[in-house]
Amino acid sequence: MKKFQNNQKIIEIKHYLDNPSKSYECEFIQLRNNVILTKYISEEVNNLFSQNLVSYGFFWLKRNFISYSFYEINHSFHLASRYDICTETDFQQTPSLVVSFLDLYLDYWIKDGRCYWEDDKEYCNAKLNKIINQKQINIVEKTKKYLETNVSMLEKEKKKILFD
Repeated sequence: MKKFQNNQKIIEIKHYLDNPSKSYECEFIQLRNNVILTKYISEEVNNLFSQNLVSYGFFWLKRNFISYSFYEINHSFHLASRYDICTETDFQQTPSLVVSFLDLYLDYWIKDGRCYWEDDKEYCNAKLNKIINQKQINIVEKTKKYLETNVSMLEKEKKKILFD
């Protein structure tokens, strides 16, 4: 694992179609080959993880998904990965560093040796209630197939970014 410590902050903003945006202050690691890499240390225990953890965010500027890799706080063990289907990933450098994206509901998890989708119900409700438009639905369906087919390759790509 690279020892990143540049102390430069970046704000991650997750926009939703039907809820207020959420923002997180993270550490900016690098921007290379249209991928922004961030680091976030969580000091809260939640229903997914029973321990503090560090997450690395991978924000591809030209793809319809972003991803997080979750590690034990001492980086000794990879706990899980998540891929969020999204659009409008954007990076701004002024007046401060900001990465933002529009979340399109579905998240693909790799955890405990299993791959599974999360937020299917919310996605179906958004389609029924016409919160999500047809162009966005097409992006979700195409990206869903892409992630299911290519997740192993993507995990290798992320490890290369982190470890090389």
